[in-house]
Amino acid sequence: MQKESFYKTSDYGNLPDDIGISAGQIPSAVQTLYGILMLLKQGQASGINVDPEQKAFIADAGRRLATGTRDGQIQQSFVISFFVDSGVNGLPRLDQVDAV
Repeated sequence: MQKESFYKTSDYGNLPDDIGISAGQIPSAVQTLYGILMLLKQGQASGINVDPEQKAFIADAGRRLATGTRDGQIQQSFVISFFVDSGVNGLPRLDQVDAV
């Protein structure tokens, strides 16, 4: 995934400039995951129960200062919920999670 993927509307939307990736930078796996979460988050309904067709919802879970060996770092947390229409045993298969 290239930086331009986060800016093309054909690739599901644009990230705000202050969240995007610097020009010429090849995103790491962590940056790619964070970018995907931000794209999904900005395109989702305003609340978890607003759109029952939406199969994933990402909620902010707050920020805090990390401690221990991560002292000085800031921990940003999210809760990611996936909704499937059937099955309660174990994790859903990929084909059970529809497009958002």
